[in-house]
Amino acid sequence: MSGDFLIYTTHLTHIPNYPGSVIVRTNGAVIPIECRYFRKGNVSSNPIKPTWIPFSSTRSGEGHLSFSLHLMNGDWLTERTSTVYSLGELIHIEASVSMDNHMALKLYIDRCVATLSPGKDSSPRYSIIDYNGCLVDSKAEDSFSTFVLLRDQREPDKLRFDLDAFRFYGDERSLVRGSC
Repeated sequence: MSGDFLIYTTHLTHIPNYPGSVIVRTNGAVIPIECRYFRKGNVSSNPIKPTWIPFSSTRSGEGHLSFSLHLMNGDWLTERTSTVYSLGELIHIEASVSMDNHMALKLYIDRCVATLSPGKDSSPRYSIIDYNGCLVDSKAEDSFSTFVLLRDQREPDKLRFDLDAFRFYGDERSLVRGSC
């Protein structure tokens, strides 16, 4: 506390991570951050503990979240009925979260893999999204995979991406299961 302000300081640390690479293209950084909040009243003579959460925040944060993945048609308005794709086609995938009785959230996908059988740890597996939300497949030279942001719709509870259709080497099945 300082005068009429509650001051909170911290540091934002960036440590570059290049798994499997022998070169580094950037340096790390430490950025000091200071937040000043105007005191609206005197709570007590003791400082406020950072772990304290007001009842209204706790109550608005209650509720169940329901996550889903859908294969969509190219217009992003209707769900695709077929799960069969030809190589060269784009698979339109929409991830969403239902936020009934929950404060607004923005959906991020940290990791997403494709497998031939159920279970995120099954093998073979192909990482579609990894490294804290990076669309790994878009880095492939022959890929048109990309995140999709529709101009007229900005829905924080949905994340859309296009994925180039593929198959696992040595497996002729056309079924691929995804887990995000």
